Parts: sequence; structure tokens; C-alpha cells
Amino acid sequence: MDRRDFLRVLGGGAALSVVGGALLSGAAEAQPPRHGHRGPDRHGPPPKRKGQWVFLGDQRVSFRTERDVIRVGRHEGKFDAIGLEAEGSDVHVIAITVHFTDRSSARVKLDEVIRARGRSRVIDLPGRARGIEYVEFTYRSVGRSPRPATLRLYGIT
Repeated sequence: MDRRDFLRVLGGGAALSVVGGALLSGAAEAQPPRHGHRGPDRHGPPPKRKGQWVFLGDQRVSFRTERDVIRVGRHEGKFDAIGLEAEGSDVHVIAITVHFTDRSSARVKLDEVIRARGRSRVIDLPGRARGIEYVEFTYRSVGRSPRPATLRLYGIT
């Protein structure tokens, strides 16, 4: 007796939807995670904290150590924390310097490898929430992936 015959014996449409739903939900739970899946906390923008996460920009990363800038500007809002996300390949972020619209700056030595499709820790910025003019990065791509890496910058309002 196959599954369809079994469900017909149970009594028609209502039983089919209840039992079929139970069978399908059990089957979905038993399957292993898809290839490359790292859990719900490893996809999309960094998790929300206090306010709204805002995409500020991104930059392609080469395999040599380099310094790059992501320009943000006054119109994006005021931020008290930032987060980074890597795509394509792992990125070793050595340090970042955040330049604020009030002409002050904050240097953060990160020295963290952000895995492809992964995120950095939440990086709290010193002082009150301020506008960010631009962010300087010292970083490099790591690993053997032939795919170029992209580093994304998010701010929290």
C-alpha cells in the first residue's frame, strides 16, 4: 500500500490534508540543511538592535592587503553602531576608521575574518549617534575561492 492508498483509507479530503500536512512537515524537519546554510543568523543584514539597520554601501575586495573607502554622507542618518557582511569569499578586516560629519573620527582595530555570507560582530561607535561621512577599511580577501569578495557596510540609526 502506498501513501495515497493509505490516505484514502483514512477517510477522504479532510484526513488527507491533516495527515498529508503532518507527513510533509515531519519530512521537512528530517531533511539536512541545504548546502552552504549556516543557520538563520548568518543570512541577510546584521540583526536589528535598538533601531533600523541601513545599507550604507559596499566595496569589492582583492586578495592583497589594501585600503578602501566607502562614502556614506549626511543624508543617510545618524548611527551609533555599524556591522559588516562578506559576500563571495572570506574577508580579513584588519581595521576600520569611521569619519563622522562633525569632523571627528574613530579607529577600530577589528582583526577579524568574516566568512563568505557571514557577518562581523556589532561594532559600537564611541559617543552619541552621529552622521558618517565615510569609512576607511584595511582588509584583504582570504581563502582559495575564485569568486571576488564584496564587503557590505550597514549602520544602525
